[in-house]
Amino acid sequence: MNNLKRLHVLVVLTMLVALVLPAITYAGVIEGDRHSSSDPEIEFTGEITEVGADYVKVDGQTVDIRSGTEVEGSLNEGDVVKVHASYDSQGNLVAREIEPADDDDAFDDNSNARDGMDNTNGDDMRTTMTTAIATTMTTAIATTMTTAIATTMTTVIATTMMTAMTAMMTMATTMMMTMATIMTMTTMATIMMMMITTTVMTIK
Repeated sequence: MNNLKRLHVLVVLTMLVALVLPAITYAGVIEGDRHSSSDPEIEFTGEITEVGADYVKVDGQTVDIRSGTEVEGSLNEGDVVKVHASYDSQGNLVAREIEPADDDDAFDDNSNARDGMDNTNGDDMRTTMTTAIATTMTTAIATTMTTAIATTMTTVIATTMMTAMTAMMTMATTMMMTMATIMTMTTMATIMMMMITTTVMTIK
């Protein structure tokens, strides 16, 4: 019984750890993501692929346009522009300035800036952490349940075997006592027969 209680406590503690640790890790990542707004401003050049009321897409990357955004000229699909932007506390890329790109900007290699955007994208990070939390919890719960089942089965089997062995030993003891009783009765019968024979011979 004590072993089962300890097992239940272990299962509960393991599940609590599986729930709390990923949550702490996720909170730390989100907090770090919120601080990304203090990162240096990035610049990149690309072609406008979509124009919205408060955003544009430059080479597929969404760039928000706020009240403080400086836009030089008009924004049309197909235009090649240079974007000066940074991330806000929600992980959105917000433009400080969008200007037409000159020839040098148009052929500039923006791989480093785009790598930075990919690496700091808030949505991707949150998706990754959500997947990690789900995987960790599933693995922890599965491991805990497997261990609990194995331990419980081992305990039940051991208890059953001990009970069976005790019952067999009790039966063996009872049989030995019965045999001893029979032997005692047989000895007493033999003694009585000898006494009767002796008495008969004395009478004759």
